[in-house]
Amino acid sequence: MKGKEFLSKSGYHYEIKDVNEDPEANREFQQLGLQGVPAFKIGEEIVVGLDIQKIQSLLDYTVTPCESCNKRMRVPKGKGKLKVTCPNCGHKTIKKT
Repeated sequence: MKGKEFLSKSGYHYEIKDVNEDPEANREFQQLGLQGVPAFKIGEEIVVGLDIQKIQSLLDYTVTPCESCNKRMRVPKGKGKLKVTCPNCGHKTIKKT
């Protein structure tokens, strides 16, 4: 299965950047130190190769800033109301997912 096929069938939105045709995409690819394709940038995480389990685990979360310290934290999607504790400052809140 190819990356585009997997993402489309799973209903995930994505942006394709062709490092051979787009100089800006190539520059970003080089700056990230990537050497293989396909490469997926999900939030701040990079996945090289079609690691479906890793991609799903990253896409099943949303990144949200802490209301207290503004540190970004991952919160699972589709779990209803969750009690979330910021790993940076310990601030507790309830997030609707």
